[in-house]
Amino acid sequence: MHQAVNYIKHMQENIKVLSAKRDKLKKLVETSTDSGTGTNTNEKSLRNVFPNTVSVSSCDGGIWIVINSCSLEDGFPLSRVLKAISEDLNVITCTFTKQNLRLIHSIQTEANDVMSTDNSELQQRLVSIANNY
Repeated sequence: MHQAVNYIKHMQENIKVLSAKRDKLKKLVETSTDSGTGTNTNEKSLRNVFPNTVSVSSCDGGIWIVINSCSLEDGFPLSRVLKAISEDLNVITCTFTKQNLRLIHSIQTEANDVMSTDNSELQQRLVSIANNY
């Protein structure tokens, strides 16, 4: 019984901490979206809180790349990503979906030799491109 009470208290504290973090992030998002276009300190902070993420995986004789972009207003250097990809791979499809305040880019490629493509190296390179603009 005591363990259950302690667990509930522990979880209530976790809820308080997470709620405070959520409120802080919501305020940061509201501030950055209300400020209009252009890059300001809040948008840069938002980019640091929610960096662009890249997922690279092999599929059907090619590579599937998914990029979760940090912000609709900030833009995203998709052309740089496509240029970096096209050096080694042929782009078959490139689509995007809007979700909340983010863009999800899906890029399907084909490769002459999938085994020679280092997915982790490609992922690191694309993360660098996607977050340094």
